Amino acid sequence: MKRKSEGLSLLIVLVLCFAAMGAAVAVFDGLARSLEQSYAVQRGLQMFYAAESGVEAGIFHHNARGPGVNLSANTTITHPSVGSQTTWGVTGRAVFAGPVLIPENATVEIPLSYDAAADTEAAPSTAGINAYTLELSSDAASGFDFGTSTNDVAVDWSLSRETASGVVQTLRPEADDPSAVCASSGTNRFACKDNLAGGSFVLDNSITMVGIPYQSVGGPPDTFHNIASPPNKPKIRFTQLLGNTDTTGVVIAGVNYMITNTAGEAFPTDTYTVESSVADGRYGRTLSATIREGVAPSLLDVLIIE
Repeated sequence: MKRKSEGLSLLIVLVLCFAAMGAAVAVFDGLARSLEQSYAVQRGLQMFYAAESGVEAGIFHHNARGPGVNLSANTTITHPSVGSQTTWGVTGRAVFAGPVLIPENATVEIPLSYDAAADTEAAPSTAGINAYTLELSSDAASGFDFGTSTNDVAVDWSLSRETASGVVQTLRPEADDPSAVCASSGTNRFACKDNLAGGSFVLDNSITMVGIPYQSVGGPPDTFHNIASPPNKPKIRFTQLLGNTDTTGVVIAGVNYMITNTAGEAFPTDTYTVESSVADGRYGRTLSATIREGVAPSLLDVLIIE
């Protein structure tokens, strides 16, 4: 009987030892997982802030060079303290893939020159778009009246540039007869209702322009080519004046614009995109920010995390 009691005690001791070892393994495993999760959170935050630094750098360099800039060289940031490197880029020009709707109650502004330097360390290099065509159109059928019975101006446009002293000069179309500006819209270059109902309105930079003269630049006529040539920061602006509902209640999407040139050049867009990435295995981060020109960005509003 005594031997049986000793064997049972040994068995109990072994069971307790294995239980204690299992508990210890579970504790160490939980501790290891906790440390791994803590490292993952810390490393993830480090990579996020490293990627964010690239977005901030892109915004800074864009603002220093202006709309239409594409930056892709010397766009890396090294972070020795966390052993990582951020690569970023800016895209501010694009070829128009198709007509774009004019936003309601908004003015569209398209710069016709830009800094062509792709290297952040290169000196500014102004390039201009001198051969272009602007076309305004709509999905309105012939006879659509845009809410008015008279042939009024549907889209107002203007062209501007800056002098060397920073004075802004603006050219607008001028009518031979101010009381009937759309009577000869083809000559006077007004974008009128009847142009856009079942048709389109086209401005070509080679057209001889009758318009209000620039300050200190002599009077009309002039051509878009002479007016819009760099380095005078030329810009074309247009705003829809008439509504998208006619007097019978028919509604259209709106008026579209399309600007192209024979060389297929990319035009400065009304937004620019900054992309920033950090490669670090599963902890890597990519941030993308699309920001409207002339608007102070809020990273919380524009960041897309991948």
